[in-house]
Amino acid sequence: MSRETLRAFIYAPRVQHTIVGLILINAVLLGLETSATVMAQAGNLILAIDRVILLIFVIGLLIRLYVERLMFRRDPWSIFDFALIKIALIPDRAPFAMLPALRVLR
Repeated sequence: MSRETLRAFIYAPRVQHTIVGLILINAVLLGLETSATVMAQAGNLILAIDRVILLIFVIGLLIRLYVERLMFRRDPWSIFDFALIKIALIPDRAPFAMLPALRVLR
């Protein structure tokens, strides 16, 4: 696929709205992960959904890196997203667990 085709896709309103929806769902999931009761009952499902959403975020970030190239580094929101996704990929991110929910600020 060409860069322009990917740019049109990743910045399409429908895709952007979907990403915002996934950010909100992810924030709710992160909140649910703080409940021992909820995690005892649905922890595997919550963690699986969280991983799928994280995968979608990583794919979106990779597409934006490919499309924007060096311009990616000039956009503060892109750097913010990159940092939050990088933190989310840390296996034991307990001290930073709620940071990915900050994407809601975007």
